[in-house]
Parts: sequence; C-alpha cells; structure tokens
Amino acid sequence: MGFFKKKKEKTKAERIAEILIDRIGKERVDDEATKLYFQGIRDFEEQMEILAKKYNVEVDG
Repeated sequence: MGFFKKKKEKTKAERIAEILIDRIGKERVDDEATKLYFQGIRDFEEQMEILAKKYNVEVDG
C-alpha cells in the first residue's frame, strides 16, 4: 500500500534561508527579513532572493 509520504522538497527560498542562517546566524536573518518586511517586501521568497544577493549566496533551482 502507498502509505509512505513523499519527502517534501525544500523551496529555493528555504534553502537560501538555511544557508544564510548557517553563514550569518538566525537573529541576523530575522532582523534583515523584518527590515525588508517593513520596507513593503512581504513575500518570503522575494526577501530571501534579496538577502541571497546581498550575502552572495548561490542556490540552484
């Protein structure tokens, strides 16, 4: 029977977030994302793309 759940693939934004957390720390990532949020950038994926460019993070996909 097919009761096994397929492991969910991480989105590009989630992979960027993990790399950023490893590189600069969770608090700093939270602070940077909060700043972007209050600048009007509400989309998580867009926030992570901006932070990836700022911190030179490259992710395939």
